[in-house]
Amino acid sequence: MGSAKPDKYRKPPAKKSVVATSKPAEEKHTVLPEKYVKWLVFIFAFLLYADTLDLKYTLDDSLMITENSFTKKGVSGIKEIFTNDAFVGFLGKNNLLPGGRYRPLSQVMFALEKELFGFNPFVGHLLNVLFYALACMLLFVILQKLFKNYTANRWYLSLAFVATILFAAHPLHTEVVANIKGRDEILCLLFSLLTLYCSMKYIEKPRSYLVLITCATFFLGILSKENALTFIAVIPLVLYMFTKAKPNDYVIVLVPLVVAVLLYFILRVSMIGTRISHGAGIELLNDPFIGASLMQRYATILLTWLKYLSLLVFPHPLTHDYYPKQIPIIGFGDYRALLSLLIFGALFVFSLLKLRKKSMLAFAILFFFVTFSIVSNLVFDIGTFMNERFMFTALLGFTIFIAWLITEVMRKKIKNPSAYRSLAVTILIVVLLAYSAKTVSRNRVWMDDLTLFTTDVKVSANSSKCNTSAGGKLLEKADSTKNDVQKRAYVNQAVKYLNKAVEIYPRNLNAWLLLGNGNIKLEQFAASRECYVNCLKINPKYTFAINNLLHVAQASGLKEQFGESKKCYLLLNSYKPNQAENYYGLGLAYRGLNQFDSALISFNKALELKPKYGDAMSKMGEVFGQNLQMTDKAEECFMKALQINPKDESALENLGIVYGMKHDYKNSLYYFQKALEVKPDRYAIYQNISLTYRSMGDLKSAQSFLMLGEKYKPTK
Repeated sequence: MGSAKPDKYRKPPAKKSVVATSKPAEEKHTVLPEKYVKWLVFIFAFLLYADTLDLKYTLDDSLMITENSFTKKGVSGIKEIFTNDAFVGFLGKNNLLPGGRYRPLSQVMFALEKELFGFNPFVGHLLNVLFYALACMLLFVILQKLFKNYTANRWYLSLAFVATILFAAHPLHTEVVANIKGRDEILCLLFSLLTLYCSMKYIEKPRSYLVLITCATFFLGILSKENALTFIAVIPLVLYMFTKAKPNDYVIVLVPLVVAVLLYFILRVSMIGTRISHGAGIELLNDPFIGASLMQRYATILLTWLKYLSLLVFPHPLTHDYYPKQIPIIGFGDYRALLSLLIFGALFVFSLLKLRKKSMLAFAILFFFVTFSIVSNLVFDIGTFMNERFMFTALLGFTIFIAWLITEVMRKKIKNPSAYRSLAVTILIVVLLAYSAKTVSRNRVWMDDLTLFTTDVKVSANSSKCNTSAGGKLLEKADSTKNDVQKRAYVNQAVKYLNKAVEIYPRNLNAWLLLGNGNIKLEQFAASRECYVNCLKINPKYTFAINNLLHVAQASGLKEQFGESKKCYLLLNSYKPNQAENYYGLGLAYRGLNQFDSALISFNKALELKPKYGDAMSKMGEVFGQNLQMTDKAEECFMKALQINPKDESALENLGIVYGMKHDYKNSLYYFQKALEVKPDRYAIYQNISLTYRSMGDLKSAQSFLMLGEKYKPTK
C-alpha cells in the first residue's frame, strides 16, 4: 500500500517561507485541546441552528418530502427513489428537468423518517442540525491536522479554529440548514470530508481498510449530491499542500475515488439514463439565459460571481430567490462584469503562481474555485442564476482566507503579542456576533412558506418567481382566514405581487393563473377572465385556466353580471367546444340579458349534445312560460324534463305555476304537492299552494299552508 512513514505531514522548514510562520521568542506553543475544542465547535453549530427545530416544511420540502409520491410511501417508495430522477416523485415522468438530478441518499432518509415518524418537520430539522454540527466538528478535526504548522499559544486564535468557527456561523448556510431538503448539501459535505479524512489517515499510516472506507464514503457523498465530485481535485490538492505524499500515494488515494465515481455513473445511467442536462431552453424560469447572447451569458455569470463575493464578505440582505429578473442580463459593457473578471482572474492567477510555494492563500483560493466550479454556471447549466446554498462548501475557502488574515497576517504586523491578541479576539467576537445574529434572525424567516416568500419578496422584488410565490401563499392565507376585512387585505396584497410578477415576466403562466384566482375573490370578473385568456395564449391547452374560466362564468352569472358570464362561456366554447354544460350556462347568461331567442338556441344545443339534460329542458320551459308567455310550450318542456328526472323539483313547481295560469287548480295543486315531497323545506312552494287554495276559495287551507311554511321562510 506504499512505503509512507507513519507521519508524512510537512514539518516547518528551517528557513522562512510562505507556509512556515515565525513566532516571537516569548510565545510558547501549546497543543490544542482537540477533544474539547471539537465538541465546542459541535455545540456552537448546534445551538446556532437550534431555533430551527420548530420550523415547518418550507420551499423545496414539498418537492422532495410532503408532495413527493415516492417519499409519501415510506419504505415501500425506496425502490422508486433509487430508480428515478430526484424530481419525478413530484413532477411525474414528464417533468421539466429530466435526468438532471440523481441524489437518492437524502430522499431515502426522508422516506425512512416518513415511515417512522410520519410527516414530522421537527425530526427533519433535528437531523439537519445534528448532521451540520457533526460536519463542522469533522471539519475542525481535519483542519487541525492540515494546519498543524499554524498553531497558536491561544487555541481560539489557531488558524483551524478560526476558519471552522467562521464557517459554522456564516449566515449563507441558513438556506441549507433551515430547509430540510438541504440535507443533500449537508450529507454531501459530511461524506466528502470523511473521504478527505480517510485519505489523510492513509497517508499517515497506510491501511487497506482505509482505501475501502474512502471508496464507500465518497460513493455516499456523490449519492447525496453531485457536488462531491469536486473532491477528486480537492484531495490531491490537500495532499500536495500539506503532506509529503509520493506519486504512488496519489494513485492509491485516487483509485477508490475513481471507482466510486464509476459505480455512481453506472448506477445513474442504469436507473435514469445518460442525460445530465436540466432541460434548459424550455422556459425562462427554468433557463434564465433564454434569449441572451453568448457574451451576455458569460457577463451575467460573472455578475453572479461578484454577487457571491459580496455576500461572503457582507451577508445581507439574504434571499432564497435569484430568479429572473432579480439578476439582470448584462453585457461586457457593464463595469460589474469587467470588475468580476478582473477580481476572479487575479485571484486565479495568484493562486497558480503561489501554488509551487504551497501558499495558504493559494490553497484557500483554489479550494474555493474547485468546489464552486460545479455550481458556477461555467461548467454546467444549473437552471438558475445563483443560490446562496451553492456557496455551502466553497465558503470554506473564504473563511480560511479570513482566518489567515486574522491569525497570521495580523500577528506578523502587530509585534506586541498582547496587543495582537486583544485586537484579534475583538475582531473575531464582533464578526461572530454579527454572523450569529444574522443567522438566528434569518432562521426564523424559514418558519413556513408564507413567512419566507413574503419576507424575501422585499429583497427579490424583481423576481417574477418570488412575487408569484408570495402572491400564491397570500391567497392560501386568505382562504383560511375567517375575518372578511383581513381576508380581503390578503387578497389585495396577493394581487399586487402577482401583477408585479406578470409585469416582470409576461409569460409567467402560474402568475397569470393565480392573478385570475385573486380577481375572482375580489369579484373582478372581467380582469379575471383576461388573466385566464393570457394563460391560454401561452398554452391553449392549459387545463387549469380553462377550468377556472368556467368558474368565472358561473360566479359572474350568480352575481347577475350576465354580460361577463356570456363572454366567458363563448370563450369556453372556443377552447373546449361541444360541452353541453357550457351551452347550458350560456343559455342562462342570454336569458339574464333578455336575449330569449339566443337562450333557447343555447339550451337546444345543450340538449343536442346531452339529450337527457333535464336542467336544460326545464330552463327552456321557464323561458317559454315566464319570459315568452307560451304556456303550452312551457308545459311541454316541463313534462319532458320530468320524463328525464321525475324528481326535478323545479319542473314540478313550474308545472304547478303553468296549470295555475291556466286555472287548472287541481293539476296545479298536484304538481305543487309533488314538488313539496322533493323539497319539503322550500318556502316558495308553500306560498304557491296557499295562493292556489286562495284562488279556489279555500281560505282555511290557504292559511294553513302559509303557516306550515312560515318556519322555512328565509331570513334576511
